[in-house]
Amino acid sequence: ITGAGHGIGRELALKYGSLGATVVCWDLNPQGNQETVDEIMKLGATKAHAYT
Repeated sequence: ITGAGHGIGRELALKYGSLGATVVCWDLNPQGNQETVDEIMKLGATKAHAYT
């Protein structure tokens, strides 16, 4: 998901993660991107990756 570090991209990543999808997050902001991945993992997802 492009722009997963904030806004609509983050919301989409969190939703897909909560549904059990493997989520690949891309964002120019490494901190925000990693925060999104951390939140996805807290929801019980097993596969989420951050790339910048």
